[in-house]
Order: sequence, then C-alpha cells, then structure tokens
Amino acid sequence: MPGLGPERLKDRSPFYPDRPVPPEAFIGRAAELERMLRAGRQVSSGKPQAVFVRGEYGAGKTSLARAMRQRFLIEPRLATVYVPLATAQEIDEIGGLVARAFLEEQWAEPRFGERLRNLFANYVGDQTLLGMFTLHLDKLRADGPTLTRGMLPFLVEINARGRDAGYKGLMVILDEINGLADTPEFARLIKGLYDANAMREEPIPLLLVLCGTRERWDELVRHHPSIDRIFEIVDVSLLSEEECRKFYTERFRHVGMSIDADASATFWEASLGLPKLMHVLGDAAFWIDTDGCIDSHDAIDSIKDATITIGRKLVKPLSDTIHDKQYRTLLGRIRAANRNDFKVDTLATGPADKKLAQSFLSSMRDLDAAEQLDGGFWRLSDTLVYAYIRMLSREDSN
Repeated sequence: MPGLGPERLKDRSPFYPDRPVPPEAFIGRAAELERMLRAGRQVSSGKPQAVFVRGEYGAGKTSLARAMRQRFLIEPRLATVYVPLATAQEIDEIGGLVARAFLEEQWAEPRFGERLRNLFANYVGDQTLLGMFTLHLDKLRADGPTLTRGMLPFLVEINARGRDAGYKGLMVILDEINGLADTPEFARLIKGLYDANAMREEPIPLLLVLCGTRERWDELVRHHPSIDRIFEIVDVSLLSEEECRKFYTERFRHVGMSIDADASATFWEASLGLPKLMHVLGDAAFWIDTDGCIDSHDAIDSIKDATITIGRKLVKPLSDTIHDKQYRTLLGRIRAANRNDFKVDTLATGPADKKLAQSFLSSMRDLDAAEQLDGGFWRLSDTLVYAYIRMLSREDSN
C-alpha cells in the first residue's frame, strides 16, 4: 500500500527478470497445469505419458516446469526431477545428467535419497558438514554413454525404490534442449526410451516432459515423424491483458505496493503479455518508484529503463544492429503496422527507403531475428524481438 515507507521495501524485488520464477511466485497457467495434472494422474495409475511443453523464448516454459515439479511431488505423488540440458554437448551426456539430477534432489523422504545413493554408489563421495553428499562428476561424465544407453534400466531401479518410499511413478523434465533437438540422435533417443518402456511387460509409470520452442518441436518431428503420435502438446501462450493486470497487482501487493489501472495497461501494451518482459518491466518499476504506488509516469520511466536492460542482456547483437541511425527510422513503421509480419513496402516510402528496408531485414535474418515468408512477407522471429522494436520506437517518438 502507498505510504508504507518505500525505503524499507527496497531490499528485494518481487520480480525475477534473470531467472525462472520460483513456484511460490508462479501466477496463472491454470489450463496448462490442469492438462499436465491430467497426464500426471494417468501416470500415477500406471499409464506412461509424454508431453512437450511448447512456447517461444520468454513465455514461461521453465517456470511452468518448475511449478509442475513442486506440485507433482505432492499430488499425484511422482518422484520428479528437472534436468536442464544446456551444458550437454553430445547425446551421450544426457544419461549422466538425469542420474545427477536424481542424486542432487533434496528428497522429502530420506530413505529414498539413501537408496538412490546406494544405487549410484560409484558416483557418490563423502558427506559434508552440512549433511550433503559430494558427487564424482568426472565419473558421471565418463560413464555418460553407458548411462544414456541404459537410461531405462536405471529408471526402472529408481522407480522401484520410489515405490518403497510412497511415490507412484516418475516425472523427468528435460529443458533447454536447443543444442540437441536438431540432431536425429536426440529424436531417436527420446522415441527409443518411450517405445522400450511401452514394450515392457509392466511399463514403469513415467511422465517424460520436454520443454522447447515450436522450432525445436518441428525439428524433432522432422527427424522422427512418429514422435508426433506419442507426445501431447501443451502450448504456453502469451498472457492476456487481464492475466497481466492480475500479475502486477499480486506481485506489487506482495511487497506492500500497488499499481494503478493506467500503469497496468501501459505494461500490457509494452510487454505484449510475454512473461519475461513483464518481469523486466516490473523489476524496473519496483526500483524506480518512490511512493509505493506505480502510476503511468512510473510505467513510462520503467519502459525506458527496461529497454536498455533488454538490449544489453537479452538481444545484444540485435540491439547493436537496430541502433544504426539509418535503421531506427524503420522501427516506427513496424510499430505502426501493429503486427509481427509485413511486407517490405510497409517499411518503405520510396525507392531509397525500400533499399534500406531490404538491408535492415537481411541483417535481421542473419541474426535469426526475422525470416522471409512466401508472398513477399517477412516475420520477426518472436514476441521478444517485436516488443523490443516497439519499445525502442516508443522511446524515439517521445
């Protein structure tokens, strides 16, 4: 609430612009969570499932996955691990990363953690003063190929130990798959794991979750078309204006602050409902505000601050290109078009402009920030790029 003394509120922002949202701060996505719960409940009753959580960069796929992880440990009681694959250079590393995730998880049932350490005793070191166990990561990496090829057998063993601890199945979430999804080997590994489990006389109750963009999904299907038949798609879309308003109201209320309707509307127009940008904007507003109430003036100042942050942290190569003085004249025309796809003529008012527009779009394509479509249309790669261009244009017009 306003007037509570903003100086005492400035110790910690309620927004998370640089990392996934923790489960306690997760808002919305009721429909997506319900679809995931439906799959999880089928697994807990003995039917394996596979789900692909699909959405563009910044849409909140990882935050949704982490919320699922927290939720599914309670009901439908699945032993759940989150496995980021960003560090994996080769397919053979995946098995070791999955095993490591099970070993590093702080399980609520101590006997389950102990049985996992016994199962993977070769990779477990000494216990620290804080009660944690060290891992022989070099051995895990060395045995990566064996663990990857034998992933189903060790998941069978983990499931057996989980049953003894009261779990009804397993959920393995594979995220950050960008570096692997464009290889046929990854598609074969995923399809092989699912098929091998399905062919068992008694399949283990496994919920296999992959998180990625539409492009990663298309690559998987191109490499192994039958993947399309085994995965259910859960699309993580942009948030609505009402969801955006609720998000800001609840996050600012969490630290005793408020936000008026005009500021919420300004943030909605700037972020286009992309959660990543919503957090960047909210964080900027939290630190800029001086009276405990975010109004339209705070919102406008926050957009200016957030534009710099986005350009520096999220779209650095693109930012360097767009800041070319010649290209900046085109940004307002993209914003005026009010859509993510357009023709060159939309940006050009004459022959000289057309040449400049073509050069601009070619540079954008080289940065994977735009693609050329049929019929002379161009499309910006994602909402983050489109929103950033709109924010820069707004700054120029002011």
